[in-house]
Amino acid sequence: MKLLEKFFTEDPKWHEKIGDIHALLERVKISEEQSSDVLHLRKINRILSIHASTASL
Repeated sequence: MKLLEKFFTEDPKWHEKIGDIHALLERVKISEEQSSDVLHLRKINRILSIHASTASL
């Protein structure tokens, strides 16, 4: 038995859980796109990222 086989099991519950996570991520994505604040937050995040990457130590 390989080392990886000890930790990995093909359980149908995993497929269901992964599907649930994917559905939640899609819901978050849709709600973000519908929010009017998203573009503003992205702009602020971009500015802060640029500032952090160019700030001197």
